[in-house]
Amino acid sequence: MMSNGVWQGVIAALRVEFLGNTILDFVIALLMFAGIFYALIFFKKITATHLKRLAEKTASDFDDFLVGSIQQIGVPVFAAAALYLSSRSLTLNPTIHKVILILLVAAVTYRAVRILQAVISYALAKTYLKGGPADPARTATLRAMTAV
Repeated sequence: MMSNGVWQGVIAALRVEFLGNTILDFVIALLMFAGIFYALIFFKKITATHLKRLAEKTASDFDDFLVGSIQQIGVPVFAAAALYLSSRSLTLNPTIHKVILILLVAAVTYRAVRILQAVISYALAKTYLKGGPADPARTATLRAMTAV
């Protein structure tokens, strides 16, 4: 069992200020980051599992494609979102807050562009290869059109 003096030392250490925040503020922000990050992962897993079950009941493959696109949203986006939200509780230089916001916007934009590219590729494949047998020349042309 810890003595009263040890607890007072821990409390004093948590009250030490660093960059305008106490160590306790940083601990709370770190716990918020972890909680938000894992909550987003859990939410994605539950949502993707539910949507996958619904998609399996349909004849269309577009919903399967959308579920696959949702499943690709991952760690970079969740980490950037968790960092942004948890850092809002800290007193930081406005430039640091802007950099964190830029990281979030960059992560979300990158994933959105990748999903948009996949949607365009899917639409081109469905349209361009529609109605004909698997022609190697058509397939090669489609790959060249969608290569990025």
